[in-house]
Amino acid sequence: ISGQMIPDGNDNIVQIEIVRVKGYHLLHQESIKLIEHQPASLLQNKIANLLLRCIPGLRWDTKQISELNSIDSTMVYLRGKHELNQYTPYSLQQALKLLTQCVNMSPNSIAPYCALAECYLSMAQMGIFDKQNAMIKAKEH
Repeated sequence: ISGQMIPDGNDNIVQIEIVRVKGYHLLHQESIKLIEHQPASLLQNKIANLLLRCIPGLRWDTKQISELNSIDSTMVYLRGKHELNQYTPYSLQQALKLLTQCVNMSPNSIAPYCALAECYLSMAQMGIFDKQNAMIKAKEH
């Protein structure tokens, strides 16, 4: 899953793409309009429903998902995931900063911790972070 935010007057549009890694085949693309002062939970529910519709066999109770605290933390998380998915040395370092910021903003949410662990492992895989320390950091998250 990848996404980007596109300005639209006073609001923003989050464009989300679901891509099959094998062969980089675009499975689905959808735009979600963000309205100022909209609760973050609304965006999270739309994304969760999108994933449930588009990924066969994926099932979870959306009520059990620990939500991000605000639209700001949701946007920081999505920017961090975008940088993580770019998979360059610079983007991984940006992702590390953004996801760490998101963990601090929403310490009770699971998603930023998982993405942060993935970031440490990706950095180790790319050779820009010590592999042993990356495993320790990933396990912490």
